[in-house]
Order: sequence, then structure tokens, then C-alpha cells
Amino acid sequence: MPGRNHYASIGGKQVKIRVEWRGFWSNATVYLDDSVVGSVEKRKDLKLGKKWQLPSNDVIGVKLQSAFMGLELQVTLNGKPIEGSVNHPLTRIKIGTGVVFFLAGLNLLGGLVAMIFQPAAMLSLGYGVYNLVIGSIYGFAAFLMRRRSIVGISIAIALFLGDTVMAFLTHIRLATNVPSSWIIVRMILAVPIFQAAYAIAKLRTGPTDGK
Repeated sequence: MPGRNHYASIGGKQVKIRVEWRGFWSNATVYLDDSVVGSVEKRKDLKLGKKWQLPSNDVIGVKLQSAFMGLELQVTLNGKPIEGSVNHPLTRIKIGTGVVFFLAGLNLLGGLVAMIFQPAAMLSLGYGVYNLVIGSIYGFAAFLMRRRSIVGISIAIALFLGDTVMAFLTHIRLATNVPSSWIIVRMILAVPIFQAAYAIAKLRTGPTDGK
């Protein structure tokens, strides 16, 4: 059965909050350590959200939220995201940083392949030293993002947008159509980067358990 573990402090004690579900987000069950807190039978009810009050007066909440890339399960404690849940700022930063590291590796690899093997198709699109430089900057930005740096995420966003514009201009110069699949991939990659930017901004102005 699919499930996710989350950890939080309740009454000064570290506890595990686990959510399990069947199929496509149906029959969801919430556990506090090994005890059942409650369940939600239908997906439509999970999308509306459900809360349970514990004997300690703390409140656990779950909600299936629509997102750009599908559905994401949000888990809260007393109305605030639990660390490790998809909607927690630290999780947003971790995912966004991973995407920027991925872009760094992709550019470095592309640049090396173009310079070593010199395939005509890649050279016509401008692959080479440019990608090595871009990849290095992406890597530096990702390193700063791990430290929740505004400078790091700003560099990543500026580079991502600039690189996207450069790619469009290259296709215009070559009089070729921009592949629709490439546009979709760029949009998918942009979402976690901008979510990380929002999360970093929130952490710089408030506590880590805020929305």
C-alpha cells in the first residue's frame, strides 16, 4: 500500500505521522505512530480536506491539493505544514535545488559531449563552452540554494529565464520550430524552481513551520 511518513514534535515528543492510501488516492488512513487517527474513504472527500483532534488538543490535517504536475498530498499539524510534507518550505527548497542541480549536470554533460565529439546537430544549436559556463553557474546557484540563499535562487531564476530566451532566439536564427515537448519540459522544470523561490522568501521572513 502506498504511504508516506512524516515526523513532528507533539508535546515535546517526536512522533511519526504516516498516511497510507489505496489506488488513486482512495481509502486514505492516517496513523500516529502505530495508532489509527482516522480515515478518508473517497478521493473527493480527501480533496476537501479532513482534520482530526488528538487527545493533546493538537490537530492533524490532510488534504489532496491540485498542482501543476498533478495532485499532491498536504499534511499539516495545527494548520501548519509538517516538515517532510510536499507543502513544507524545506521540501519545496529541496526539490527546487534538485532541479537546479539537474540543469547544472545536463548543461555540463551537453557541453562536454559537444566539445569532445563535436556532433553537427549540437554545434548548430550552440552547445559547447557556453553550456559549461551555464552548468557551472547553475551548480553554484544550487549550492547557495541549499543554504536558503536569496542570491542563489535569484541567480537560478535569472539563468533559467535567460537560457530559455537564448534557446528561442537560436531556433529563430536557424528558422526552426521550437519543439512543443521542449516547451512542456521547461514549464515543468520552472514550477519547482519558482516554488523554491517562494519558500526561501517565506523562510527569510518567518518560521520554518509556516505555510
